[in-house]
Amino acid sequence: MGTIVGRNCKVEVALTLASAILPTAVTKAYPPVATLSAHALTAGMVGFWSVSAGMVELDQQAIVVSNPLTNTWEMPGLDTADYSTYTAGSLIMAATWGTISEATSYEVGGGAADQLDDTRLYQSKRSNLAGLLAAQDLNIGVKQQEINGTAMQFVERQAQRGLYCLFKISKAGQILRVAYGVPSLPGENVGTGALGEGQFSVTCKQFVLKPNV
Repeated sequence: MGTIVGRNCKVEVALTLASAILPTAVTKAYPPVATLSAHALTAGMVGFWSVSAGMVELDQQAIVVSNPLTNTWEMPGLDTADYSTYTAGSLIMAATWGTISEATSYEVGGGAADQLDDTRLYQSKRSNLAGLLAAQDLNIGVKQQEINGTAMQFVERQAQRGLYCLFKISKAGQILRVAYGVPSLPGENVGTGALGEGQFSVTCKQFVLKPNV
């Protein structure tokens, strides 16, 4: 284990996706185990779920494949213990990746949950309950280029169309974060004698997952 250092990190976006597969089961556990006969997935593959009924909490969640066996695999960093029961859904894996060479930083949303006032008349101090967690959106800082690279062009096209992107952040082959969400267009700030900078956000329905493997 070690502290993440902002050096040799790579931010990638999935440029193409594989055909959807249809897992038959997902356990309520940490980490959850998914089942599909002869799935052929390999460790380190990244994808996202599409679920319309049963375990809908998994819908649009990015995941990393770990410990694959012939018919099962784990999804580390995810806790489904309190999710509803899985009925059916599809998992779409990344087929090809492009590196966002313009990326200079990333920030994952978090912090304090909503505070719900549960104070009663007999109490002498305010009493709060924890509400919803803060949104886990992803913000990526960039150096603005005169001509963007292929991956950055892809992100901007998806942003213009309001479409989702699958992102992977890694260092020396270890996956640090995966996220699935709708990107914004990056801002642009250019001053006299300074490098052009900007930032775009990725609005995620679910968690920006830290696989911890």
